[in-house]
Amino acid sequence: MIVHMSFRTLTNISILLLISLLCACAPASQKRIEPTPISTEKQVGVVGQVTDNHSNPATGAYIYAYRNPRGNLRGPADFEALVDTNGRYFLDLVEGDYYLVARMRHSGADAGPPKTGDAWALPAKNPVTVKPGEVTTINFVLQGVAQPMLMREGTLTSGDTGFTGLLVDDDNQPLSGAFVIA
Repeated sequence: MIVHMSFRTLTNISILLLISLLCACAPASQKRIEPTPISTEKQVGVVGQVTDNHSNPATGAYIYAYRNPRGNLRGPADFEALVDTNGRYFLDLVEGDYYLVARMRHSGADAGPPKTGDAWALPAKNPVTVKPGEVTTINFVLQGVAQPMLMREGTLTSGDTGFTGLLVDDDNQPLSGAFVIA
């Protein structure tokens, strides 16, 4: 079948297609979009709830997963998940060990240095192991940042003051990969 179109019809169709393409390329809205609840059936990763220290959902917090602790859980994470309005999150991960931290910035940003009014939490044990075909549940209770960390040049172990020690488990065995935040 042969279809004949006038130049005007062809031009109108072209304009409509161009407008559709331009609308698809428009910048995303600045409004935060809540994540759609994810069924963890047939998923692998970490799921849980994040609350403040009054048991309220920590809406707008982020859960960050790092593959190793080299950066002291600072800087860009390997994976992140936004906490929904009910305080729930799901991190879609492959099997392996991950160092987790929950953060909620007073500004609502997903990155940046800690400031007064921000909150954070670590799980009871880091790293968290994600097993094949399983979803691991890790809940967080955020603690406020009373005073932001003042960063100096050098490393966390250099300087005039500090402390040393050995972190051990209940059986008095060294905790591999553990670190202390003071």
